Amino acid sequence: MGRPRSQTFTEAEQRVLKALWSLGEASVSDIHGRLSEHGAIAYTTVLTMVGVLCQKGYAARRKDGRAHLYRALVSEAEVRRQALQQVLGRFFDGSPAALARHLLEEDALDPGALKALRAEITRARKRSEAKS
Repeated sequence: MGRPRSQTFTEAEQRVLKALWSLGEASVSDIHGRLSEHGAIAYTTVLTMVGVLCQKGYAARRKDGRAHLYRALVSEAEVRRQALQQVLGRFFDGSPAALARHLLEEDALDPGALKALRAEITRARKRSEAKS
């Protein structure tokens, strides 16, 4: 039985997943090459991280000749959703509205982002009303 899934991803795990999302199915060498574009990282570190992701159930491997190919089993959207749920739970009592208020109070959104957010809120409200 594999390790239970951790609700959070380390920074290294996220980098490996990002490489897998962009590459699709890839060897450790391919992933290492992609990660090396952004700074030095040891091949053995990449090998270890891919193994950890497989143990946690976030990646899978298959044998292809003498090599192993890896692919992500979790989408970028799912990872974002999990991370956001953790932030909401830990810092905002599970309230998306509290997070939104915080972003507005901290001036974290520039005027262009605020305008786009207003438009998205309007669209979400219309979708919600259409479902009712």
